[in-house]
Amino acid sequence: MELITLVDNVCEHPDLVSEHGLSILIKINGRHLLCDMGKSDAFIDNAVVLGVDLKKIDFAVLSHGHNDHSGGLPRFLEINSTAKVYLSHDVLNERYFSTRHGDCREISTDVDACKPYLDRMVMVEDSCWLSDDIALVRTQNRNFPTPKGNNFLFTRVRETLHKDDFSHELALAIKTGRGLVVISPCSHCGAINIMNSCREFTAVEKVSAFVGGLHFVDCNATQREVSQFIQDLNDNYPDTEIYTGHCTSDRAKQLLSASSPHIHIFSTGSIISN
Repeated sequence: MELITLVDNVCEHPDLVSEHGLSILIKINGRHLLCDMGKSDAFIDNAVVLGVDLKKIDFAVLSHGHNDHSGGLPRFLEINSTAKVYLSHDVLNERYFSTRHGDCREISTDVDACKPYLDRMVMVEDSCWLSDDIALVRTQNRNFPTPKGNNFLFTRVRETLHKDDFSHELALAIKTGRGLVVISPCSHCGAINIMNSCREFTAVEKVSAFVGGLHFVDCNATQREVSQFIQDLNDNYPDTEIYTGHCTSDRAKQLLSASSPHIHIFSTGSIISN
């Protein structure tokens, strides 16, 4: 199994570009799966440089409704004429907003741009199996903390903003010979909660790797938030390899990297093998 980061916030490769977004290519048992499509077409340009043929993607997943993960979706569907895209039924029916930088700005998926491709979108209401070894999991278990960055994120209902409960967020749980590989691009529901839900749904006890952002934003509570996560990780998943980037802040990355040899930082062009 191999994962290639087609785009991320950070890039150390001279021929690739970065953006505030995430797109990950997953290769497993001869199949190609795309998880998220970044904020723009940048992941498509990077795919060319990396030798990735997006026409060979068998199916795709959109992890949640924010446009830094869905901006390149219409262009991907134009390039690849056959792949189905799995996403929460809420993504195209709700509007999403952020107040992270003071003003209230919309961060929804572009519904109008997606309309020509609705026949290729599979709306998911709950956890389900996409194949014998790949599940799409909606987080049910929320006994552990969720990211403090969620406090800036909202949905709109009848012109009134409400805190987003992230029922539209889905994670991939992939069964391998070493256990589950969980892929959760933003982990708004909390990484420990997400891993627990993936274990419960798949009935696979071991999580060998977790890949995705942790949504730890820079704030006064960053160190406490990271410390709590490390404690929960050591108590529940001491042997799980954690690969993080995208919405994990620079300060959080520093703290995480210094805290455990099992935590690794990815960036645009990174390749993860499991």
